[in-house]
Amino acid sequence: MSSAPIIDYNQLEHERANIVAQEFEQRLARRVKGGSSGFRYMVMHFVMSKKYDEAYKEIEGYVSEKKDFPIFNTRTAPYVRHCKDLISAIRNKREFPALGALPVSKQKELFDKVIEHFDELKSVLRRIEAIGYKVQLDDIRSTTIFLKSFVYSLFAVIAVIFLLDLQDLLVTYGLVMGNLASSLTDMLFSF
Repeated sequence: MSSAPIIDYNQLEHERANIVAQEFEQRLARRVKGGSSGFRYMVMHFVMSKKYDEAYKEIEGYVSEKKDFPIFNTRTAPYVRHCKDLISAIRNKREFPALGALPVSKQKELFDKVIEHFDELKSVLRRIEAIGYKVQLDDIRSTTIFLKSFVYSLFAVIAVIFLLDLQDLLVTYGLVMGNLASSLTDMLFSF
């Protein structure tokens, strides 16, 4: 009688769950691309590293940096709320109680949903950045329009002053020429 090797299915399931979790972490890490100092990168890195409160602070800090542009806060408020909701959803799914007790297929399904939320978070953060750039660009454009208007107005005022002085000069010139002509004619007829 040969003895069959004893297969520990719990151990196999645990190993498979670890492999799925590692694959998930790698997929998540691949989605965090970009510079190491950008707003979007920092938020995504904090979320990937399970530093959710830091991610919230980064978002709030970015919004508060733009307080000079009142319209920015108005336009990004729905996106900021959505970002916070997505971060909370990612947190809840990653910290799901008894995650290890779930079958591997359910764990994979949960991890896929986290990836989906993560990609959506990336997209929403990109929209917030785009709004920030657009608001700054609009501010620069309005400043440029104001400065051009100011310069044109200043030029118009200077031109009007010059023309008024020129008019006075022409009147004076006319008087001088008139007096000169009178003097010449008087001199010519006095002989």
